[in-house]
Amino acid sequence: MLNHLPKTVKEGTLLVSFDVVNLYTNIPHDYGIEATTFWLEKFPEEIPGRINHRFIIGALKFILLNNNFMFDTVYYRQKCGIAMGSQAAPVIANLVSYINHHYKNMTLISLLFKGELGEVFG
Repeated sequence: MLNHLPKTVKEGTLLVSFDVVNLYTNIPHDYGIEATTFWLEKFPEEIPGRINHRFIIGALKFILLNNNFMFDTVYYRQKCGIAMGSQAAPVIANLVSYINHHYKNMTLISLLFKGELGEVFG
């Protein structure tokens, strides 16, 4: 991330860093699916034509609803929030952040947003 910053900054420039705690686990499954559906409809050209949007949403639902893990020799299924180790988590968080940034008046957003994506440095 630091490679994207200029080598020098002007005097008086303020550098900031922050991290949102528990972002993924605070994104409801339904909202992650809704954000993904919205993006697929808004930017259909970004997905190759051979990939069906219903397949993407179906696969996402499967991933979100079947997150199993073991803690202290007991197996659990995570019922809400995006799993921290899921490869889908950063993508879903980015889509949710996009919607929050561009469509702040949507009532669905008020159900979710407690922060931006993970870690930011700027």
